[in-house]
Amino acid sequence: MTENVPNADSSTQLGHEVRMFAAGLAHAMANIVGSLQMNAELSRMYAKRNDLERAMLPLERLAHDCTRANKVVADLQRLVCVGL
Repeated sequence: MTENVPNADSSTQLGHEVRMFAAGLAHAMANIVGSLQMNAELSRMYAKRNDLERAMLPLERLAHDCTRANKVVADLQRLVCVGL
């Protein structure tokens, strides 16, 4: 009987693919978190100026960014669960 042991080349390739996936995920989440921070700061600035009408647009973008982040996490959870 032959054991299915990955060779060094396939292990190296898998490691590279996992690192590339992780880098892409980190990049996507960093973009979302950066946008969340920027819009929170804009909303705070407008609220301090009592410009509540202007404060609403960044708040709407915050809600949209939260939805984007939730989708990324849900997609990741689905991907991980496929292998279980």
